[in-house]
Amino acid sequence: MAEYVTLKKADGTIIYPQTGYEDLMELVRPYDIGDTLTVNGGTFMAGYISSSATQILATLVLPKTISSNVTSITVSGGGTFTSRGITGYLLATATVGTDITVEAAIPTVRNSIRLTIKNADSSAFSVTNNTPVTTHGNFTITFS
Repeated sequence: MAEYVTLKKADGTIIYPQTGYEDLMELVRPYDIGDTLTVNGGTFMAGYISSSATQILATLVLPKTISSNVTSITVSGGGTFTSRGITGYLLATATVGTDITVEAAIPTVRNSIRLTIKNADSSAFSVTNNTPVTTHGNFTITFS
């Protein structure tokens, strides 16, 4: 995970990766309002096709929990996602805000994020409903 994820505090200070790990408590403190998580390409998320093949549902497992203060999560526009199903690409390289929309939800157990990815034009993906997929991308999540 170290080479793929950058953790930042609300003030922009990089938490991980860092040298020295002087403040180990910062590494385990839950994500709080204003924190960001930048995900870079190599983090794969398991998922499946849903809603008559119009949505990709994917789960991003987090390295730590989400504070109960956090009530919403946003995925920044301009990030990119790639999704593959059994028969090939569903999204080759799709851009948030242009090609696709991405909604993020906090599940009951607050150690992951559920992403719902849809084509911007609401069209269906060319695959059978409930097909398993893998998704990865380059994007930033903000906790609020």
